[in-house]
Amino acid sequence: MTFFKKRAVLLVPALLVIALASPCQAAVETETVSTYKGKGGALDTAVSGDGKFFYVLAPNGTIEIFPTDGGPKEEVKFDGKADKVAVSESGDILFLTDSASGTTRLMSVEYVQSFDLAGAPYKGPENAPVSLVIFSDFQ
Repeated sequence: MTFFKKRAVLLVPALLVIALASPCQAAVETETVSTYKGKGGALDTAVSGDGKFFYVLAPNGTIEIFPTDGGPKEEVKFDGKADKVAVSESGDILFLTDSASGTTRLMSVEYVQSFDLAGAPYKGPENAPVSLVIFSDFQ
């Protein structure tokens, strides 16, 4: 029994060396999915944790927000300087870093949805400042 254990102890490292030394071929295929063009260039970029938004930090003090599904672009202005952008995993906080001063600013992000309610049934005044929309048919 010890004869086989000794042989196994020598055989396993030898097989490992052979496996690591043998050439392997791997292919990498790429394809451009989308292209985003901002107005003022890009200092840095970030993607939201859920992959729905792509953020471009422009040198003119703006962040351009591109929905990855091809929706309309949004632009947000901010005060101060920043040369790096990062986004929280949940996508609701942007981290704007100014490397020269060593400061990082946290900026809250909220996405407001607008609905066209023309012709929809309603209760109360038609021009109310707030509309409560209830979706009850999910077919």
